[in-house]
Amino acid sequence: TVLDNEFLRALELRLTNEVIKLENLILKSMIEHNSLIHAPFDKIQYLRVLNVCKKILENLIQARQEIQTLNVYNADLDFNMTLFLSTFRISSVSTCCYNFFLLSNSFRSEAKLPVFLPNGILSRKKLYDKIALLETQANDTLWQKKHTITNDELIHGMAFSQVFTNISVNLEKLILESKKILGEED
Repeated sequence: TVLDNEFLRALELRLTNEVIKLENLILKSMIEHNSLIHAPFDKIQYLRVLNVCKKILENLIQARQEIQTLNVYNADLDFNMTLFLSTFRISSVSTCCYNFFLLSNSFRSEAKLPVFLPNGILSRKKLYDKIALLETQANDTLWQKKHTITNDELIHGMAFSQVFTNISVNLEKLILESKKILGEED
């Protein structure tokens, strides 16, 4: 709805402002060496983490914009294909959510990260492999439905897929950079 979109835009703006404030605080701490206020920390590494977070935030904003014009249930060849692929789509999204949750809790509690975490890129690959397999097995009737999809739907569908893949890639970068700060469990 319109109200939801306005709320999301306000939330995105607030998040962007908070990231900028955090970045400014880190930069300020690099200039002013007041060790009484905070314990020493690797400011450059935190800036790297923050830069990846900014990229992910940009990707999330773009994904929200693309999904508004995309009908996921119309993007597949038929309803059965949509149902079959929903498991892989859920796996891809839940992998990202779990990793975000784990990173958040690890930073909050200053806990080490597990050595092995679910891989969002691999989840996306499995999804695309299944889509390719199902499309090669599709009959002519199903392909005719694919041709009824408008160019706008096709463009927004590809853009959303690319953005979500970028989120997965940047999340893996965030995990690597975070492990440099938090460390890994033994």
